[in-house]
Amino acid sequence: MAITTTHQLIGDLVAQAPFLKGLSLREHIPDYDFSEDMHLYSFANDAPTRRLVARVLAKLAKEDRINKRDVIPVISKLMSVRGFYGTYCQMMAYSWLQTNDVDFNAEVWLGSENLINDNDVALDGRFNATGAIFEVKALGIQNKLKSDFVEKLEQFFPAHIILVDGRDDASFSDIADKALSKTAEIAAELKRKDSLIIEGLGWRVRKEKLGKKLYTTTSEFDPYLFAEQNKLFAYRHCSQFVITRPFVLTCVYSSDFGTSFLTTNFGGLRDVALRALARRTFIEFSENAEDVHKYDHKAGSGFTMGDACHALSALLFIEAKSFDASLYLNPNAANPLALSDIEKIFGAPLPSEMFHLDDFRHDNY
Repeated sequence: MAITTTHQLIGDLVAQAPFLKGLSLREHIPDYDFSEDMHLYSFANDAPTRRLVARVLAKLAKEDRINKRDVIPVISKLMSVRGFYGTYCQMMAYSWLQTNDVDFNAEVWLGSENLINDNDVALDGRFNATGAIFEVKALGIQNKLKSDFVEKLEQFFPAHIILVDGRDDASFSDIADKALSKTAEIAAELKRKDSLIIEGLGWRVRKEKLGKKLYTTTSEFDPYLFAEQNKLFAYRHCSQFVITRPFVLTCVYSSDFGTSFLTTNFGGLRDVALRALARRTFIEFSENAEDVHKYDHKAGSGFTMGDACHALSALLFIEAKSFDASLYLNPNAANPLALSDIEKIFGAPLPSEMFHLDDFRHDNY
């Protein structure tokens, strides 16, 4: 039987991880039907992935790597439409770390004096071997937004399927502004014709009648354009950057939300794009004097983009299911991660089979 409500999902997770029973999750999380949300519904009815998340939480709790009271808001976000994707990526990052026997604690509170923030904040984890802090963010959100856009548009055309051809390197804000926020307008135009072009995205949107045996779409991708359009990705979260010790922003991308260049790595384009994105993040903003509030309204006062750049010690990219990973070190970090620190954190001499490593030592200009 399909799982369609939060309380049904709680029941399944409790069966997999009995320690959750003592948290009285049904009292903290309202019961509602999420069957209309494609991504949360897909997760809830993917038994292997549900079990993986339950195992991650159970192992953290058993080893006292997370305060049990912090598990409640984590699961609450996992079961919300707004918080699901980011929390799912957080669980996948924890799973990668557990699989590689990395010593870490989860949901670590830091005081505002340690942060680009005026408030105390709970960050996703601490590498216990060195004290470095990490935070997990969902990368490839553009692909999820495209999927959300198609799902919303198909509601206007029950006897059709919606197909999107074109570029796969548009920015988050462009997709939100030019597609998602204008779904009703686009639907009205598609009622008059079978296809249209969304200017500024390079998308051709088509409606096809259901019943065909084969539907195809075409995509284009430029890794350097992707890096340019997403160069602010890290800085939109800079209120969580740590200024008193090494800080690693961990970026997770997943094939569970549609295939893209990130999960297929066709012709090595993913590797080129991620390195280009890391290089822009570390180098382009190193001397930038803009106020961080321009990009993250939660950031504390008195910090520049250059300050935020120097607070970022590394970017770690992880594919959620294959666990392909790349670690890029910031050559301009105020609190850098030395190669010896990385060996301590990951418990293995370099080079490591866990991830591709690049420190931009000879590419910092």
